[in-house]
Amino acid sequence: MMIAALTLLLLAGLNPTAQTVVRTPPVVRAKPPVTHRVPSTPPGISERPAPQPAPPAPPVRVRPPVIAAAVLDTITPSLREAVVCAAHMELLMERLSARGQDAEAPVILIEEYWQTRLPDPDGPDPVPVETFVAIKDTLDASANEMPSHYLRGLQDCVISAARDGALSD
Repeated sequence: MMIAALTLLLLAGLNPTAQTVVRTPPVVRAKPPVTHRVPSTPPGISERPAPQPAPPAPPVRVRPPVIAAAVLDTITPSLREAVVCAAHMELLMERLSARGQDAEAPVILIEEYWQTRLPDPDGPDPVPVETFVAIKDTLDASANEMPSHYLRGLQDCVISAARDGALSD
């Protein structure tokens, strides 16, 4: 069931903007130039190096979404993962709904898992609504600008919830 949930989540968020995702080819190290010796080289003319291939493109580094420290400071450290993952799951549910898709049971179970980890909104120490919205907006921007990082964070939330029994009967 965990594999089904991961597959479902990754398929649901694989291309969050419905735009074509262009993947860069892996970087290959350039080999040192090879020199060719011409058998009948006239005197005074030495070996010629083979034409150099173009230097490889630098690797693309994915930067994590930066959630402002001021936003995270309003949440106790023990709740940060729950708040960020709850925002991830809520954003996923909104994206599925916007596409006219219904969330499958594993997705709903994982979203409920993270929601139950949050403090009661009417309790003594609720997560401020502005904080939750700011985190969700940051994740939404990450989904559009850095989809691979967004998916990695979503996957981490799903795996963490599944390991803690969110998908158990």
